[in-house]
Amino acid sequence: MNEQTLQAAVDEIAPRVTGQKFGRVFTLGNSRFAIDLRLGGEYLFVSAEPQSPRLYLIKRKLKDLEKASKRDSPFAAVLRKHLANAEITSFEKDPNDRIVTMQLAAFSELEGETEYRFVMQLTGRSSNLFLLDGEGRTVEPLKRGKGPEPGDVYEPPEGPPGRVSEGEVFDHSDFGSLSEALDEHYRKAEQELKLRSAFRSAESRLKKDLKKQERLRDALEKDLETHGDEEQWKRLGDTLLANVATARRAGDGFEVTDYFDEEAPLVTIPADPRHSVSEAAEEYFKRYAKARNAKTAIAERLKEVSKETERIESELVELRAAFDAGDSEAVFEAEDSVPAPSAQKKPGKVLRDEPSGTRKFVSKDGFEILVGKKSKDNDHITFRIANSLDTWLNAADYAGSHVVIRNPGRKEIPVSTLVDAARLAAFYSKAKNESKAAVRYTLRKFVHKPKGARPGLVSLADFKTIMVEPGVPELP
Repeated sequence: MNEQTLQAAVDEIAPRVTGQKFGRVFTLGNSRFAIDLRLGGEYLFVSAEPQSPRLYLIKRKLKDLEKASKRDSPFAAVLRKHLANAEITSFEKDPNDRIVTMQLAAFSELEGETEYRFVMQLTGRSSNLFLLDGEGRTVEPLKRGKGPEPGDVYEPPEGPPGRVSEGEVFDHSDFGSLSEALDEHYRKAEQELKLRSAFRSAESRLKKDLKKQERLRDALEKDLETHGDEEQWKRLGDTLLANVATARRAGDGFEVTDYFDEEAPLVTIPADPRHSVSEAAEEYFKRYAKARNAKTAIAERLKEVSKETERIESELVELRAAFDAGDSEAVFEAEDSVPAPSAQKKPGKVLRDEPSGTRKFVSKDGFEILVGKKSKDNDHITFRIANSLDTWLNAADYAGSHVVIRNPGRKEIPVSTLVDAARLAAFYSKAKNESKAAVRYTLRKFVHKPKGARPGLVSLADFKTIMVEPGVPELP
């Protein structure tokens, strides 16, 4: 607030608060307060934040202020102790600085009438609040170490000559009062700041996840290279077997005829000096099998990484579009999906995300479906892996696997995915041979573990039922 706007705000507030009683103090932040001056739904708002010191009246519901109010600071407690029901005798701004003083008269049976001054020093980096006694000595500052301490005579902060800023009064022509205009302006500014902060938090998390997938892809590709060409290992093994009777030891290998080459040249194939030709061939066949299996497994993992990378990139595009469009609900929802620090993995510590007894499927719509094998696996996926908004399924009236549809993006589960998961729940249960089976489904947050219950046993606070044909659907 520039000098002219603050003066105009004080001129507007002063006639309304003079003669009123000092009431409750609501702590809205480390340096932000709303004070009840018995104005019937309006409160004096003061902020001594260095980046945005300000003062004006705000209209709020009492319950909203109580909800927003934080634990009282020592300063708020001192104000309540000394100023409760004190009468405001004047409300003025220093003509040469952004300092506003509220004069008050308090009365007690022991001390009689006592004068106090509530000084609101709204001077940028030196912004502070002070309660002074009748002699101008500091009773309590909001911020210690940044001005007069308790017992010191209050002196305003020193500044360069000509510190009174030039400017115009904040435009409030579209509002009933300057306070209304200022309140609306700063509320919008704070909302924009929160929106930008939420966007950066969500964007940072998505970029971090994207980097993680890129590192995983690079590691998989490097791992694939270390296994070599499986066809080359097979060819070397076949060549050694074709020369069992004629191979000659040559240094660290065997000299053999390469029958796979049209010219059938003599070549030397490396081999362990301790191995015979057959044993050397067997070692190459092992390498062939290992490389072939690794190629299949790594290809599947690379496919998953590619799919996850596309999902993250899509979320990034959606997040940026939501931010550019001012869709605060979508941005804040994206921020809420960021794991809390306590839930994140600690560096260097390997945690098992799921037990070996978990079947994993992916629906046609791209949702991951987990199916437990044993009772302990059911407990693990339900109470250690599943999030509160994941969908949980289990065959009704039959013992069977717990099934979880993972939903980290908190999207609506398509009916086709729900049917696929329900069919799996029925198939991996005692109802697998039935023509139709009932499957219960609900959100994970409605699934509870009774105290002392055996593994796999749960209770449901709410659920719906779907009839399906047991089976393993054709999934990608």
